[in-house]
Amino acid sequence: IKDFNKVQFINLEYKKNIELKFRVSLAILIFFLVLMLFAFGGIQVLLGNIDKGEFRLNIGGLGFLAFLITKLFAPGILVYLTILYKKNRNVIGTLKKTYIICLITVICIGASWGFKSTAIVLLIPSAIIYYDIISLKKLFVLSFSAIILLVFFAFLFDQREVKLIDFNNLTIENSNQVKNFSALEFIIYRLTISQGNAAWRVWDLHMSGVEMPNYWLTLTSVFGDKILSIAGITHSNTNEFINSHYSYLVTDLVTGMNKGLTFEHNVTSTTFSEGVLFGGFFGVCLFGGFIGYLTAIIRNKIIYYYY
Repeated sequence: IKDFNKVQFINLEYKKNIELKFRVSLAILIFFLVLMLFAFGGIQVLLGNIDKGEFRLNIGGLGFLAFLITKLFAPGILVYLTILYKKNRNVIGTLKKTYIICLITVICIGASWGFKSTAIVLLIPSAIIYYDIISLKKLFVLSFSAIILLVFFAFLFDQREVKLIDFNNLTIENSNQVKNFSALEFIIYRLTISQGNAAWRVWDLHMSGVEMPNYWLTLTSVFGDKILSIAGITHSNTNEFINSHYSYLVTDLVTGMNKGLTFEHNVTSTTFSEGVLFGGFFGVCLFGGFIGYLTAIIRNKIIYYYY
């Protein structure tokens, strides 16, 4: 009986420890959300007072912190909670409510930027962990849910910006011409024409023998614009600045104009385009294989150590 009580006591302590981790993580995520909404001004984006491009350009000297919260801290904490939740959900029933609140908080952090897909992207690492083995039915449900969320954010953010520059026949003379799109039409445009234009255009330039820009220079932006400015690379030095930033470089390569700087818009590039810039077909195979292999290693190690 003494040993039995001891086991119950240990289980109770374990339960309290897990619940504490969830509460602390939730408090941290809420703190991050408050920073994004009020310290960085994300609430103005959600209210429609400023657009997402203006928010990104005027985020201030602590912008690196906003990027770290969005790209690393928030999704990282959610992955950690996903591991704990999946491991303990059957023995600690109180975790579900806290986990859902954390999930919603992370979505709100992503939404504070005003982009349609950011909130969805933040959930992908946790989804990979949670659904380590997934049926086609669940995959369809998840994909459909992501599309619904994408459409919702499109109506929230893009419905008030229904004008889109026509990238298909873009010249300096007609750069101010626009097409009118509904939010749903805009999503279809981005998922098909706009998304495809970047990949096929980069590949077409490569196959046509056009000299591609130096991919290695884009890696210098990893140190941040503050460090680059010390070397004299600033917005005023347009060509150097574009060549030091991958997203701006691909945008300039695809559209023929430095639209990332002039229209606050970047084309959606992918690993495929990055691989082409790195080394043509070999680069595509290398980048695709490496990222797939690295993802599998991380996933398998998490499953091995936590399940």
